[in-house]
Order: sequence, then C-alpha cells, then structure tokens
Amino acid sequence: MKVGPELAKDVTFKRRILDIVWTDRIELEEFEALWERLLVDFDLKSHKWLSDMYDWRHKWIPAYYRDKLMSGLMHTSSRSESEKNAYGHLTSIDLTLWEFYNHFDSVVGCQRFAQHKNDHDSLYIIQDMHTELQIEKEASKLYTRSIFFDVQTEIYAFVISCMSVLCKPAEDFYQCSCKRFESYGLLCRHIFYVLRFSNVKNFPKKYVLKRWSKDSLPPPSVIQVTGDSPDMISREIFSSVEYCVNRYANDPELLQKFRDHQVQLMAKADADVPIPTKTNKRDRIASILGVSQPEETIVNVPKQVNT
Repeated sequence: MKVGPELAKDVTFKRRILDIVWTDRIELEEFEALWERLLVDFDLKSHKWLSDMYDWRHKWIPAYYRDKLMSGLMHTSSRSESEKNAYGHLTSIDLTLWEFYNHFDSVVGCQRFAQHKNDHDSLYIIQDMHTELQIEKEASKLYTRSIFFDVQTEIYAFVISCMSVLCKPAEDFYQCSCKRFESYGLLCRHIFYVLRFSNVKNFPKKYVLKRWSKDSLPPPSVIQVTGDSPDMISREIFSSVEYCVNRYANDPELLQKFRDHQVQLMAKADADVPIPTKTNKRDRIASILGVSQPEETIVNVPKQVNT
C-alpha cells in the first residue's frame, strides 16, 4: 500500500479504507462522505497517491458502477491472484523459449484439469443445505457449484440477519435498492426475504442467468450443435462415460468391469484408427517459429595458434 509503512500496518486504517473501497453496498454520497472523513482522521488531505486515486475513482470504485452489469467480472481479485500464481513464474527474463513453452504447457494442463473437476463436481456432488427451504434445494440443482455457494450465502443471510431495504416489484420482477442482481446477475438476501413473505416457495427461474447455470453452453455463434453432428456425439459419449463412472463409484467390482470394458474399447479404437506419428516438442516449437532444423550440423573448430 502506497501510504507508507506505518500507516499500512495500522489495522484501523486498513479496515476503514477496505470498507469504503471494496464494497458494492454503498451509494455515491456515502462513499464521498466516508472518503473525506478518512482523509481528515488520518491527516491525508495532501497525500498525492490517494489524491490521484480519488481523481480516478469513477474507474475503480464499485459505488460508481452499481448500475452496470458486472457478471463477467465476479471475483475479479481472486481470479487475478490465481492467474498470477499460475503464470507468474513464466514471466522471468531468465527463461529460455524452450523452458517457457514447457512451463506454459504444464500450467494450461493443470487449469484444464481443474475446469473438468469443477464441472464434474457441479454435476454430481450433492451440496450440504444450510436451511430446510425448498428454494435453497432448487438453487443447488440450478447453479454451478461455486455460484451456488454464493447464492446459498445470501439465502442463509436472509434467514438469520436480513435487514429491510427498499424493494419493489416492477412488472412481476423484483428490484432491490442494493442492485446486486443488476450488477452480478444473482439475487440478494433482501429479495429472498421478500419472496419468502410473498409465499414463493420455489426458486423463480426467471432470475437464473444461463451463464451461471449447470446447463450453460457456449453461444450458438461459437459452436453449432445440430442433430448427430460430431460435436453432439462427442458430448453424449463423454456424458455417458462420466455418468457410468459415478454410478459404479461405490461398487469396486462393477467399476473394475467397466474399466476393463473401456480398455477393450481403447484397443479396438487403436486398431480401427492407427495412431499417427507424434511430433516431439522441439519440432512443434520449430513449426510455431516457422523455422526448420538443419539435416546436418556443421561445427567449425578454431585452428590452434602456435605460440
């Protein structure tokens, strides 16, 4: 933090500035008042860095874009930190191109595995419920696992500590003054509170954005899936295999039989479609760079000079 080492260690200062900056629950007027009070209390009115950050406040303070749809930027900080941890060691100026390529390939592989695991967990792991409400159970079936945890937090919050806010129906669509749905596409605890006392027991699907749901797919403009296209067939095969593995997971004998059957299918696939000769990484890098390796290497040995 560019406010000096002493102030950066001040717990009270850090708490107050974080409560002002990293929150989407305050209006512009409240932010302005809290920021001004912070500068006065800690004698920072003439602090250049804070003055510069205040001048750019409309670009980074959540209070200034509460009406903007920010669904694609959820958990930006945690995602950014994850990317830094994953790719940080790839940016060293001491790495050769060969080392960079190998490291990058490994990181991408790890991220793909994590994505597949998250997809699997969303589809097959049954989440623990925090309440007995039907609306929470239905939310667990509608949303992906990570998004459900966010929704579950709001459902639990309205049960134990919800405070009233201005919430009004607009053409059978609730709007809350906290504007959480408008910003992130997820319902807030206040609307859950109103839904409950409006005797709404089922999760209203009109509030579920497809991007957060379990059945989300890339837009048609990216992948065209029709009838018995190869892409559709591949998806069905992957889904059926994953389904079988999960059904047999608690029966070792059946799981082993299924494994043996898959090994036989793999052997048949190798016989039906011979595996092409693999290119090594050195050849792939040469292809990417648009160069070719010489058929023979000539090494010029310097002549020895008699002294």
